[in-house]
Amino acid sequence: MNNELLRQLTVPEQTLVDAEVARRTKSEAATYILAVTFGCFGAHRYYRGKTGTAVAMTLIPFLTFGLGIFVTYIWMFVDLCLIPGWQRDDEAEVERTTAQHLLDHRRTEATTFQQDDTTYGAAAYSVDPATILVQPDDVIASAVTSEVAATSTDFASTSASISASISASLDDAHDEL
Repeated sequence: MNNELLRQLTVPEQTLVDAEVARRTKSEAATYILAVTFGCFGAHRYYRGKTGTAVAMTLIPFLTFGLGIFVTYIWMFVDLCLIPGWQRDDEAEVERTTAQHLLDHRRTEATTFQQDDTTYGAAAYSVDPATILVQPDDVIASAVTSEVAATSTDFASTSASISASISASLDDAHDEL
């Protein structure tokens, strides 16, 4: 499902999603460190937000007068195998929510553009919110292209007038000699 969402994003939006995944996911290394050091008490599960089972891992040794510690050690070793899956699930969830937020924001902008067309001077144009809007890079590229074309035309006309002026001056100077 995330692949479908990610294909709809632009490259800068995909970069933003990657940054959010890096920023918002828990550290896999920290999870392993907590699991190895205090795993029999569920410290790694508290860190990952699995508080219900973390409380169970904390209470089992105390409620069984220390005999249940063997159960929590076995549970901890099983969790060591599960940590990579937890990491992938967390990353996928952050990726999905961030991508969905960006796509919803894009749709909201398209709807705002359609409803408030006088602000953007687009009263003669209809906008379909389902279509992808023109990206800022495309707008900049077309503006640069038109500016270069206008500058080239201005340069050509200016160059022609200067050359005519120089030519006339040389002819006048030649006639005086």
